[in-house]
Amino acid sequence: MKARSLLPRRWREALRPTAEAAATLSPRRSARAWSLEALEPRVLLSADPVLGAVHLALAPDAALADPLDQAYSAPQPTMHALAANVQAGPTILTGNYTDASGFSTAALHISGAVGINVTGSLGLGGNNTNFIAGNSSATTDTLTLAATGNISIHSAISTGNAGGDLLSSLVITSAQNVTFDQDVTVNGNLTIDATGIVTFSHGITIGTGGSLTIRGATQLVLSGPVALQQGAAISAGNILLAADEIDFLGLASEQITGTGAVTLRPANVATSMAIFSPAGAATSGVLNLESTEMAAFAAGFSGFTFGYVSGGHALNGAGAVLVGASTSPDSLAMQDGVSIFGGSITVTDYSDRNARPPSRFARWT
Repeated sequence: MKARSLLPRRWREALRPTAEAAATLSPRRSARAWSLEALEPRVLLSADPVLGAVHLALAPDAALADPLDQAYSAPQPTMHALAANVQAGPTILTGNYTDASGFSTAALHISGAVGINVTGSLGLGGNNTNFIAGNSSATTDTLTLAATGNISIHSAISTGNAGGDLLSSLVITSAQNVTFDQDVTVNGNLTIDATGIVTFSHGITIGTGGSLTIRGATQLVLSGPVALQQGAAISAGNILLAADEIDFLGLASEQITGTGAVTLRPANVATSMAIFSPAGAATSGVLNLESTEMAAFAAGFSGFTFGYVSGGHALNGAGAVLVGASTSPDSLAMQDGVSIFGGSITVTDYSDRNARPPSRFARWT
């Protein structure tokens, strides 16, 4: 009886033993045919136009008794997928999504106006080696996120490394806690409305006249430099930070830069403020902006507004404001114009006659 192989020809050629290996074959008479002793598994490489190089190994199944069947009967070899060398590009998103499970760990290219609105928490980016970027400079690529739980962005928001460009805007319309694990660079507005803690673990860069707006948070943590850049014919945007606690962690002096207006206020209108380290200020239930923290703002902004304002006056129901001063005769608490609005405003009385008010341009309302 003649054994006929059902394997494809290129597999049979790959399995054909070399002269050296042939010495290990042991021909034996049997009632059926000559049989062959099975060799160790052989590795085959197939070039697939879609997946690229995929590594497979043919290994004999120990449960089979006949070596001839083990090596040459088509249904019998066990194929073990060792690896798939697939260089996957970024996932391109278009339109609106209510489920991000299919791309939550991938590098993303945002094409056009993309919205992701989920019930529960939302995580994007996967890890710090991925990125979220615009898909093409030929389109206006914007990303709008919303979640009933937390939103966590694990990768950098940048141009990426696959021919993308910067997002034209990033907006989070609702969430509890919001966390950015890497640098955030947006060529337009960055807007966040959240009810919990908003954390930036690295820097923020906003270009083309975009503004930075964060509202409603119980706490805002900025741990890296913040730069608002102007475009060729567009002035830099504004900064609005509204949180019941604002912390500038580890920022050196003048690491927040821009030329627009800066507004700092609590998330709740009625919450009190203590600015420039006033003596005797409470630490609980008060938005404290220490003099050392305010030093993170570089000179050059068009002005600073503390508190809520409407029609040039403090908003009805606004909380009290307690104001400190710089005790150094050669320094100012702020280098740009300052307006302060509150239900009541108290400037602490220092015994040091050299103490100066928060700014030579200060206005109290």
